[in-house]
Amino acid sequence: MAAAPALPPCRVQGLTLIELLVTMTILVMLLMAAVPFTLNWGHSAKTLEAKGSLVQAYAHAKALALRNPCGIAANASPNAAANLQASISGTVITLAVQVPAGCTYSYSWSTNLPSGVTLTLGGTAPVSGTPVTVALDNRGMSNSGTGYVLSRGGTQNDETGTLR
Repeated sequence: MAAAPALPPCRVQGLTLIELLVTMTILVMLLMAAVPFTLNWGHSAKTLEAKGSLVQAYAHAKALALRNPCGIAANASPNAAANLQASISGTVITLAVQVPAGCTYSYSWSTNLPSGVTLTLGGTAPVSGTPVTVALDNRGMSNSGTGYVLSRGGTQNDETGTLR
């Protein structure tokens, strides 16, 4: 009787250790490249959220100034019809719209900027205990500069502009 032909040795199906290591190395390199982009995206989103809050606060202050509930005269330079105030407590920056001191009209609106965002308003950053105030006259116009810089996580995420 003739002998049966020899079968080739069976190869086990799957990945070798080298193939797994190469795949893991490529994945790690892709993740290392993606992390800075996602961090910048997050910083940019917080900065844009802060810009929206600042614009909304200025709009509230302007509307209050145009309403002029305290009857501030047009030429009353030391008095403003409304104030936008940026103050800092710890790491939280609060924007508040207020009527001038001595006015009996009651109005309250405030919001906090997202954590980690810094604000420079009219060239001045708020310091703990020393708020930055933008005064608006009865025409809704600012008595001082209303340029702003919002930043978080580097200069590439800065939002600059002028409140109008």
